[in-house]
Amino acid sequence: MSRITDLLLRIPFPDTCIVCGKVVGDKRYACRGCIDKIEYINPSLKCRTCLGFLYRAEDGVCGSCLSEKPTYTRLISCVKYQGAVRDTIRAYKFRNRPDYHIGYSRLACEVLEREGEYFDAVVCTPLHKNSLKERGYNQSALIAKRIAKYFQVPFYEDFLVKTKETKRQSELKLAERKKNIKGAFKVCKPQRIKGLRILLVDDIYTTGCTMKEVAKTCAPFADEIIAFTLAKSYFEY
Repeated sequence: MSRITDLLLRIPFPDTCIVCGKVVGDKRYACRGCIDKIEYINPSLKCRTCLGFLYRAEDGVCGSCLSEKPTYTRLISCVKYQGAVRDTIRAYKFRNRPDYHIGYSRLACEVLEREGEYFDAVVCTPLHKNSLKERGYNQSALIAKRIAKYFQVPFYEDFLVKTKETKRQSELKLAERKKNIKGAFKVCKPQRIKGLRILLVDDIYTTGCTMKEVAKTCAPFADEIIAFTLAKSYFEY
């Protein structure tokens, strides 16, 4: 685990509402006035692999995932990437609000427990060293570490590194995103996850290009990969 992640996790951040940003109590991820404003993702009638909409309930997997099958088994995501939640996730990522990881971690653990998927270890999407220096923390690592602690499994932050400095995926179109992220990740310690069922953690799933690339990098070493994000976008990109 990196020193930055370790130090941040020792700071007694307050419980912050993931909708309005105000401090809440009682170990909750949203205040009473905001809890009903959250758009949770219902996985029924959605593709098991990308949580996209299905035309027929019996399909289980959408046409896009059948034609270009990802190397992870399933995607689990908590909320729709829209409205106030979108704003707080962006603040968490880009505007120096690491305190948001407390509420989002509580939500993540609640959703994962409800879904009932087991995993042997947790890994996350790494940041390039320059992005980490600029941001000060890896938002996915903070969430991943909390998940690992809750489920009492190891978190291997040193398993992966990002060797290629890329443009922000949110600024690119689909074809550009695939090219931008291709070959960006490298496995440093393959023995960490050999033969394990791992949970791969990232913050947002939009087109899936980043998640698919990271999973592809992990796939030769893991027995199975379950993908997890805080949010999933249903906008067109």
